[in-house]
Amino acid sequence: MNYQDPHQDGQYKYQVQYSAAGMNIKTNKSEKAKKITIRVLAVIAVFVAEGVLMWGMADSKISYSPVKNDVIAGVKPPKQIAKSVDKPIEKSPLLAVADMYLVVPKLYINTPIEPVGVTANGEMATSQSLQRVAWYKDGGKPGALGSVVLAGHYGGPQEVGIFRTMDKLESGDSLEVRSKDGSSIKYTVYKKATYNAGDVPLQELFNKSDGKYLNLITCVGSWNSATNSYDKRLIVYAKID
Repeated sequence: MNYQDPHQDGQYKYQVQYSAAGMNIKTNKSEKAKKITIRVLAVIAVFVAEGVLMWGMADSKISYSPVKNDVIAGVKPPKQIAKSVDKPIEKSPLLAVADMYLVVPKLYINTPIEPVGVTANGEMATSQSLQRVAWYKDGGKPGALGSVVLAGHYGGPQEVGIFRTMDKLESGDSLEVRSKDGSSIKYTVYKKATYNAGDVPLQELFNKSDGKYLNLITCVGSWNSATNSYDKRLIVYAKID
């Protein structure tokens, strides 16, 4: 009896100690696994944050508008220069159409220029992107005599268009039509004016031929739900000196 009791007592103690040691081993493994998991998640979070930051700073990021193909600039080119919508694109004598960009240093604008014609009702079309400008391809060509007309969106309450801050331009400011090969045609702003939508001077906007002009147009004023457009037009006039 005296032999068995201590043996059993010792065996019981050994088992308790062994069990406790096993629990410590499991606990240590669990803590190590948690630490590894936390470190892995932290590394992943850093990579995701860097990716988001790089995307936000990318020059190629462009915001697109859900507008449809029939969005218009709100002006009708004079009949003598209005052409068929289906007429092939006439390329600039100096630059390839697909390679042209509008650069406005004062407004930090550097955006692609898209050639457009007129809609079925004869109004100048615009880009479907809020961040690009449309060039009336049947009018003047960059660098040549005549009037180059570029239309850009003002945007809305929740969307900012490329020409939202165009009213900040003043006489003497610089505009450029630049190509991918680095060549550039520079224009200088000489005036700006705001008109009621129905009072835009179309001949001055589209058809001046006594110099080399670049005219920027956008919508401003109050929204008119009946016409699905703003009630005024802002035009910035520039020319090659």
